Amino acid sequence: MRYNTFGLIFLLIQSVIGTIYLFTSFSFELLLIKKTVYIITPVLLVFLGWSLHKRQFESRKKFFRIILFYGTGLLLMSISNIN
Repeated sequence: MRYNTFGLIFLLIQSVIGTIYLFTSFSFELLLIKKTVYIITPVLLVFLGWSLHKRQFESRKKFFRIILFYGTGLLLMSISNIN
């Protein structure tokens, strides 16, 4: 269970760093909408997965929701770092 919390903290730190980088970059106008969506969407997905995980009582459903939402958030965060 602690891995989920550490993943959430890591994602929040990475999103803060990405936001700071976004506002200090020179091509601010071109990347504003695209990068903002790529920064906010993974955070929302992880928080949604976390809240759904806490409501489940069966461990199989708990871990499936964590894997699904955290994996999607990780995928979107890695896509935003590539572009």
